[in-house]
Amino acid sequence: MSPIVLNETSVKPFCFYLDGNLCKGVSYQNRLYHLVETLNAGNLERVREICLDLRRQKLTCIITRTEHHYRIWTDLRAMQVGTEVAKPVLPVSFSAASELQAL
Repeated sequence: MSPIVLNETSVKPFCFYLDGNLCKGVSYQNRLYHLVETLNAGNLERVREICLDLRRQKLTCIITRTEHHYRIWTDLRAMQVGTEVAKPVLPVSFSAASELQAL
């Protein structure tokens, strides 16, 4: 199945802690997704390659887009982590999350 491509305004962003790192996530249709990679809008071929690789690994992914970039997301439930559970953080914008990471 091909990944769904959505306008980035169609998803709800949030941040969460995982293994001591602040991570970006989105909610779409009652599912939570973790950011895999952000690529420039002119890099569509690389977006396809990453999505194909994720599909080979049996991972569900979605793609969000803006005028300037694509973001690839995978289902948060499919992530293999150690014993630590992902801890949600209050919903924030992506720019606010970047500012938090800079601290």
